[in-house]
Formats: sequence, C-alpha cells, structure tokens
Amino acid sequence: MVNIIYASVTGNTERVASYVAEYLLQAGLGLETMLHRAEEIGGELFNTKDIYIVATSTWDMGQMNQFLESLYEEIPDLDLTGVKMAFIGLGDLIYGEENFCKAMDMIRSRALNSGAIELIDALKLDGDPDDQLDSAVSEWCDELIQALGHEDPQ
Repeated sequence: MVNIIYASVTGNTERVASYVAEYLLQAGLGLETMLHRAEEIGGELFNTKDIYIVATSTWDMGQMNQFLESLYEEIPDLDLTGVKMAFIGLGDLIYGEENFCKAMDMIRSRALNSGAIELIDALKLDGDPDDQLDSAVSEWCDELIQALGHEDPQ
C-alpha cells in the first residue's frame, strides 16, 4: 500500500497527490494507493509494511501548512525506524530560497530523525504545479517506481 498524506489549502497539493496516486496505480505495480488528508490522520497510520508519501505546501515566509501541524508535532514521539517514505513540497521561489518548500524540508527532517528511510530525493515544485504534472511529477514517480524495484512503466 502506498499511503499519500497531503496538506492542501488551495487544492494544489491535493491535485499533485491525486496525480501521484493515479500514476502509481496505472503503472501496474500491483500496489494500492490511498489518499489521506493530513489533518484526518495521526501517527498510528505508520508501519514498516507500507510506503508513505508526504506532500505539503509552505505558507507565508516558510511556515508549516496548518493542516500538517498536528502530525508534524507528533512525529518526534514516533518510532519511524524502517518506515519507507518520500516527500513532495510545493512552494514559490519568489519568497526566497531559504523559504522554498521549507515545510516539506521540516517534516522530512523530523521524519528522518525519527528513523524513516527516504526512498528517493524529495520533489520540490516551484509555482503552479499543474504545468509540472506531466514532466517533473511523472519523472519523480518513475524514480519512485524504480526505487521500489519495479520497471519504468514508460
């Protein structure tokens, strides 16, 4: 099972998460995908059998998405040893490199410090993600598929 946890206010992150879920499903991996709104889940979701993708946007000047705050605060109390994860950040470089996808960087760092295994490099999307779905996002999905030991679906 690939669990995709997303924090979305305007719908951009939700669209990216849905695209990733559908892409992985269509790839014929034999894995199910499930979307989870970040504000509706807690640390009990995590186990070492499944795969987790966390997708979030960054707000204002490098602040955590409000819908991810509860899970973010819970992570230090979790033992994520052996939990396989990947991360997607949405941001905008007009707010400065230091703030670009900072919320994703923060939760990624916290998860890795709690023992999670990062399957591939994080995906960082600048600006409107819709123009990047069939390029950067699909390429990232292909890398994830390869990391999981499956052939490239293309």
